[in-house]
This record gives sequence, C-alpha cells and structure tokens, in this order.
Amino acid sequence: MAHQLMSRAFVLGLLCTSVLAGPALDKRGAKELSDEDHYDGDEYKHNPEYDHEAFLGKEAAKTFDQLPHEEAKRRLGIIVDKIDKNRDHQVSQEELEDWVRHVAKRYVYDDVDSVWDYHDLNSDGYIDLEEYKNVSFGVIDDLDMEYDHHRHQTYRQRIARDAKRFGVADKNGDQKLDREDFADFLHPEEAPRMREIVMEETIRDMDTNNDDFVTLDEYLNDLLPTSERQGGEEPEWLQSEREQFKNYRDKDGNGRLDIEEVGDWIMPKEYDHAHAEANHLMHHADANKDKMLSRDEILNDMDLFVGSQATDFGEYMMRHDESERGQRDLSEEEHYPGDGHDDHNSEYDHDAFLGKEEAERFDQLPPEEAKRRLGIIVDKIDVNKDGELTEEELEEWIRIVGRRFVYEDVDRVWSYHDKDGDGFISLDDYKQASYGTIDNMDEIFDHHRNMTYKQRITKDERRFKTADEDGDGKMNREEFADFLHPEESPKMFDLYIQETLEDMDRNEDAVVTIEEYIEDIWPHYEREESEEEPDWVRAEREGFGQHRDRNGDGHLDKEEIRHWLQPQDYDHARSEAKHLIYNADANKDKVLSKEEVLDNYDLFVGSQATEWGGYMMRHDEF
Repeated sequence: MAHQLMSRAFVLGLLCTSVLAGPALDKRGAKELSDEDHYDGDEYKHNPEYDHEAFLGKEAAKTFDQLPHEEAKRRLGIIVDKIDKNRDHQVSQEELEDWVRHVAKRYVYDDVDSVWDYHDLNSDGYIDLEEYKNVSFGVIDDLDMEYDHHRHQTYRQRIARDAKRFGVADKNGDQKLDREDFADFLHPEEAPRMREIVMEETIRDMDTNNDDFVTLDEYLNDLLPTSERQGGEEPEWLQSEREQFKNYRDKDGNGRLDIEEVGDWIMPKEYDHAHAEANHLMHHADANKDKMLSRDEILNDMDLFVGSQATDFGEYMMRHDESERGQRDLSEEEHYPGDGHDDHNSEYDHDAFLGKEEAERFDQLPPEEAKRRLGIIVDKIDVNKDGELTEEELEEWIRIVGRRFVYEDVDRVWSYHDKDGDGFISLDDYKQASYGTIDNMDEIFDHHRNMTYKQRITKDERRFKTADEDGDGKMNREEFADFLHPEESPKMFDLYIQETLEDMDRNEDAVVTIEEYIEDIWPHYEREESEEEPDWVRAEREGFGQHRDRNGDGHLDKEEIRHWLQPQDYDHARSEAKHLIYNADANKDKVLSKEEVLDNYDLFVGSQATEWGGYMMRHDEF
C-alpha cells in the first residue's frame, strides 16, 4: 500500500531483516507539520492537538510509562544536562532546537545501526553498491521477473532505481556510502539534499502512463488499485482522498500533480518543525522570561516536556543510547494511580497513545477533515453494525492496532525473503536474504558481543524453529511476524527472555551482573580513556539495584529479566478501552454512540483507538 512505513528494527537488534530489504519510499505525505497546524492563530498560540500527535512514539511511550512520577522527573533532569552543551546550567533556544533535530532523526540512525553490519560485508566501514545489492536482492536468475506486483515493476527496474538513489546519496562520489550517506539512502525523506530524488521516485511510482504527471486516477489507484475495489465501488475513505487531491494536493487546479506539487505534498520547504517546537517549549516553560530555561523551570513543567520531542517522545528516559531493552507493557498502577477510573493518569495519555510516523501524517489534516475521518474509524470499530461501540469492540480494535507495526514490518520485507513467491519463507530463504554468501562463518559479525556469523545464524535457526508453529520447515505470514517480533508474541516470549539473557551474560553463568548490564548499555570500546561514568550510566546503576534486581542479590536471573521486559497482571488494551468508555460515555449506558466519540474528538485523536492518529491518513484495510 502507498502508506506503508519504514519502521524501526526489532528492539534487541537481533533481527536486522526488517530494513535489510532495501530502502522503500512507500510512505507518502509530508514529513513536517504545516505552520497553521502547529500554531492556531498568533505566533505563540500553540495548537494543543499538535502536542497530542507531534510528540509521539508508541514504542518509547510504553517503556516510559512504567516509571514512577519521581523517577521520571529525575531522569528528565539527566536529559537537561545532556541538552545543556555549554554547561552553563541553562538551556538556550538554540540548544533545544539542536536537541529536537537530533531526536527527530534518531529512528534513522537506529535503522542504520541495526543493518550496517549486514551490508558492510568486508567490514571496511563503507557500503558499496555491490554489497548493497548482494544483501538486498541476492542472486536473481531472471532480472525481468516481477518485483512489485502493484506497480508491475521488475527486479531490473527496482535495482536501477536503487542504484540511482545510491548515486545521489554518495556525497563525494567515491562509489561507497559512509554511515551518513547510508542514512540518507535509507531515509531520503529525512534528508533535504535528497528531495529531488524523492520527488522523482514518487512520480515514477504513481505515473502509470509515463507522462511525468500524477492524475487523480493514478493517485487513487496507487492508494487502492481498481482490482481490489469490491464491486468497483469506492470506499468512503477513498472518496475523501479524492477531495484531498482536489482541495490540497493539486494547487493549480489542472487535475494533475506535477513534480513541484508532489514535492510540496511530501517534503514541504516552508516549515521548520524543530525551530517551532523549540519556540513552543521556551515560551511555555520560561517562567522568568529571560529567554533561557533553567533546570528548575523544565522540571516544574514536566508535563510539557514529557509529551515533547525534547525527550525523544519519552523514549530517551528509558534508553540512554543503549539497546532498547525493557518492559513492553504498562503497569496498572501507572495507568490508574488511584482507585477506579476517576483518577486516570493524564501523563499516560501523553505517551501511551503515541505513534510518531502516523501522527506526522495526521497533523496535515484540517480539524474538520480529521473529525470526519474519525467517524469512518468508528464505523470500522463497530463490527456488528448496531451503531454503538461496546467495550469489547474497542478492546479488540486496540489489540489489532497495537500489533499493526508488526504486520507493516512483515509486509515491507516479505517479498525480499519469499523469493519464489510461494507464500512461505523457508530457513534457506531467510538466510540467503539476511546473510547472502559468507565464505568464513567464523568471522566476527557482532563486534559488541564478539559473536560470529555461525553463532548468529545458530540463534536465528533456533528462533525460526520456535516461530514455525506447525513444524513444516517454513513460515507463513503470522509465523514470520512472530519471528521478526518475538517480544509481541506470547508463544515466543520465553525465547525472547533467553535471548536477552544470552546477549548480556558475557561470562555465561546464567545471570546478568551489574557490570554486564552496564557493559550492554555503555560498551567499553565507546568510552574515552579515563572517562568517568556519565550521569545517565550512574542512573542506570541505581535503576538496576532499585527496580531490576528484585531480590537484591546483585544480579538478574531469568525471572527478574522477565519481570523487567514484561510485567505481569496488566492488560493494556482492556484498560484503555475502559478509559475511553468511561470518559466518552455521556449517557452512561456503557456503550459509545458515534456522536459521543465525535464529541470527545480530542480524547480519541490522542488514543490508541485511532492508531495514535495514523489510521486517519492511511486507510489501508486490516
């Protein structure tokens, strides 16, 4: 579909296959917000709906919301120290702006880090075109075989397209990409210098008659091919896209998009998101109006910063640049600090309903259009079509939405692994797509953990067998979803715990000591000689003793790791459904009418029921 995401790789970095398949710009729409959506009126009248959506990060929020309030505030203080580059104990607008830019591109660097070793086959610190093609496409007997069934694109055409993007990303023209080049190659939508190639690729994808324009029919067909429309009728969301094309995309009203109109749509030039966000933070938190933020001013406005990009959408508080470990779900006491539903934690709503990628697209919509599309979602949630949403229907919808990023990852890389198109991925399919041909299996693959290719492949084989539920030696889409994201699959979670223990347990004594824990998040080779532990590492030492090591014996056993990664006795979807019903059910009949949902637009726009805002822009069917 036209709006599929290039989302992050699996949290432990164990499976880099989720972005191995090569760069795909199947995500349409502007990456930045429009000025009128950010500021609703004068320069500093900031739109609160922007804060609901633009500061989001679904995965990050799940981990941050596990922290008690005071611990979250303490960690926010650590972030302040990092933002304050000149160590003058004040944060300037320029420092804030630099930080927001860094955070906004963090997922790009995560993607690069997660797949770099797979592509840099000779470990020379660069990726040349042959290395990229070998990893991404493997050996193809027939280059004229169809690669993209939707656009009737062959492997030959796709490889030529990628080669052109490679050439643009190669800044110095030395026929190889360093990490910065490769970041621009994987995510050209985040690199201003790549704007022209992004526009060209978008036109080429959608322009089926090759006249260098995108007509309305081509635009709609890219979203939903006519062959997939039931009875030839347009669904309501597609009719809405027809109006979007006419009212917003086609600026000169000539019935088609030229390359500049495509550029204005997908990568607008006129808005600096980081600058606007720094303005917003400074204006609201600067109590003494000296145009600087002290540590106290930031901590006194914790609610503002917890929901802002300055905290990496909450994620930096849990990550500190280490591999993303931690609990996947929220604890009940964090969701409801008091008794019942009257004491719902508003910070939960800031973070638990997040989805950065989706929210950026949603914020392009005028409020009335967003409300209209929310009505479409209500109709989809209402499975029995009785005009009312029950708690059970809401809960089921939230569960589907919660796993959506998993299915997106599967869709994005499936064709790269299923080379023969039989609808299954065998172990050989997976290994060929992930590793290609390796002459020396004992070469180091993971320098951090001194793991060889042989060891890594052995681990992948074990995970493959666990995911292969029927034991037929191949994976269907559901099994492959469990393989890519074991942290989201109950049947895989024991293995996920075991893999985490093995990754961190360097002396192989079946427990994780405090030093092994610290080494995992702050490897020795990243430390400068005689460097003292930074504040965030000391904070992690304290966290280990206070929160991770439950029995106080100085190390984590498997059960303590389990409790860390997946706290028990909490059902996030059920709790969220109850929260939505309680707050939107005006007549207290324990179901929601469409009017009750729309009357509580702000609640649902910021909730998981709308996929953190994303479904409104994407529309592709579950």
